[in-house]
Amino acid sequence: MKILAERIIEVLKADTTLVSLLGSSDNIFIASAPVRKNKYVLVSTEAGDDLNNIPADEGVIRVVVVVSRKVENAHSVCIDIMDRVDELINKKENTLSNTDWTVLHIIREDSSGLNMDNETGEYWYSNSYRYIITND
Repeated sequence: MKILAERIIEVLKADTTLVSLLGSSDNIFIASAPVRKNKYVLVSTEAGDDLNNIPADEGVIRVVVVVSRKVENAHSVCIDIMDRVDELINKKENTLSNTDWTVLHIIREDSSGLNMDNETGEYWYSNSYRYIITND
């Protein structure tokens, strides 16, 4: 659900700790990065089932953190950024609700751990979260 991804991006961009780690709030994108940066976060969603006619939506949010190996201590920076993103999504889900809908449930269901792409020269870390939201 794109509106949930947009709301997550709003929350991430408003977090001063995360923005400090990334260097700019302009390094947080929906689905894909228009320009590769040294550090950035991608947020995407996949719609799920209609929950048997219950007025709610369910699906998966995927967050990918990418840090260039040119960044000093890139592996640690990548982990620190994902830790902060995870705290904001997985542990503070109540901040994601708005006047139009309420987050009933968000839980991390998968994590890639830290990976390195030798071709692009980047570290990356991916988490997937299952969500259920309801219209208010």
